[in-house]
Amino acid sequence: MGKLADDRVMQRLDSCSSSLLSYDWFFSRFPDQRSCCNFLFQSRLGNDWPCPRCGRQTKWHLSRYYYYGCQRCGYQLRPKAGTIFARSKIDLQRWFFVALLMCQSPRSVPAQFVKRATGLGEQAAWSLGDRLRSHMEWLGQPRLLGGPGKVIEVDETFLPNVVRSERARIKVLGITDRSQVMTFITKDRKRETIWPILRKFVAPGSIVNTDGWKAYRGLEALGFEHRFVNHLKGEWVGKDGTSTLFIDGYWARLKHFLSRTHVRINEAHIGKYIKEYELRFNHRNDRTAMFFRVIGEHPEFPAYTGRTLG
Repeated sequence: MGKLADDRVMQRLDSCSSSLLSYDWFFSRFPDQRSCCNFLFQSRLGNDWPCPRCGRQTKWHLSRYYYYGCQRCGYQLRPKAGTIFARSKIDLQRWFFVALLMCQSPRSVPAQFVKRATGLGEQAAWSLGDRLRSHMEWLGQPRLLGGPGKVIEVDETFLPNVVRSERARIKVLGITDRSQVMTFITKDRKRETIWPILRKFVAPGSIVNTDGWKAYRGLEALGFEHRFVNHLKGEWVGKDGTSTLFIDGYWARLKHFLSRTHVRINEAHIGKYIKEYELRFNHRNDRTAMFFRVIGEHPEFPAYTGRTLG
């Protein structure tokens, strides 16, 4: 069954768009640990980054132990410091390869497949995937959507039978401009919970489309033009074209994504899986850009503290 499952995953990857990166390209671009370190250093700092200790422009040389040294003062710097790769014994090539799998596969990549594809142990394979999902969650930071005259769809949904707790019903709020989607796990569906999120992440003057849920009544007070459709009366598209069909379709895809690969997800990690799919959806037309974001974008490099970083 393991080989059959692997074959199915590989078939799904091979059937993806031709715009995706091939495996031949990957192993020619990242043939070893040294090439991965060079990419990480260049994407974060570049050749012209001044030494944080002596403050001068310098040339950075990669040592056999995979740290960079300042040519002028000998200051040592590890490119993995401050990233999800820090303090990991797994080589960067495996990290990048699993990131490629997660970005290219139309479904989530299970830990068992990562284990067989990389030769890692089961716990190491799960931990690698979990840290990559945490990084995807960081990459999917909320941002302001909408603007005067722009249409925004807002809706909330339950995710039943997703987590391991029988009584848990994960509540998720979604905001979309019909191009990008933002999702938020909420404790309830009340106005006191939903309104602060809309006030923070939807620009004033936006046309906000919702369903008839009572928590959305009075959104004009936040500076929005509020339109709604009454699903209870079988209304899905209003006479003026008002609808929430885009966000409703997103919910269907998200639930399909969560249920096809993972039977049950630990409630403590459900937010990472939701954000993983959000990032996939927002990069649905350019998975290549998603891959380079995952391996190349990281939090700001730590300030110099007088010690070797990493």
